[in-house]
Amino acid sequence: MKLPLKDIYETKNCKPEQLLTVKRLLTEKDCEEYERYGWDSFREEDLIEVFLPELGDPIYFRNNLLYTTGIVVEIKGLRYNVQFESSDLYQDYEATGKSIVLTLTSEPLTKPNVVGKESWRGGYDFKFFGQPTWVQNPHYPVDLNGNPCCHLLTIENGWGDSGNFNILLGFDGDVPNVAFFEASCC
Repeated sequence: MKLPLKDIYETKNCKPEQLLTVKRLLTEKDCEEYERYGWDSFREEDLIEVFLPELGDPIYFRNNLLYTTGIVVEIKGLRYNVQFESSDLYQDYEATGKSIVLTLTSEPLTKPNVVGKESWRGGYDFKFFGQPTWVQNPHYPVDLNGNPCCHLLTIENGWGDSGNFNILLGFDGDVPNVAFFEASCC
């Protein structure tokens, strides 16, 4: 199935009660930074972390397969060959002209370079699952049924000034039926 990407900012946000919210404690590193730059910039809400539902632990790839033959991953118990398509006619930051292609397959899963731990952004090309890697502001869209979307993929392409793309999926049951696109840079 080919899902044309929709602009993430043109959809509704999740209600706070639909998401996992965790208040973390100040770390030693946090305190050192506030001591250095001043406690007047401290805001209690900066300690709150919000999480979308996850499709699995993060897995990282360092290759261009997403643009050519695809990367095989498991989504909700089914294997999909995932490919990213983009027309050169549109700007990097636009959803227009971009699609994610999900093809059911029995091929073996593509072997990732790193599994399960966060990796430095420049250390991989693609991150599947886990949480989106927001460069600017987070956004928590709902799918066509009003449920929180799940992070499918972050593409670290360095567009603009160290930018990336985040692609989130919505589902009808276990079947992907909508894909949202977010692009931001420093």
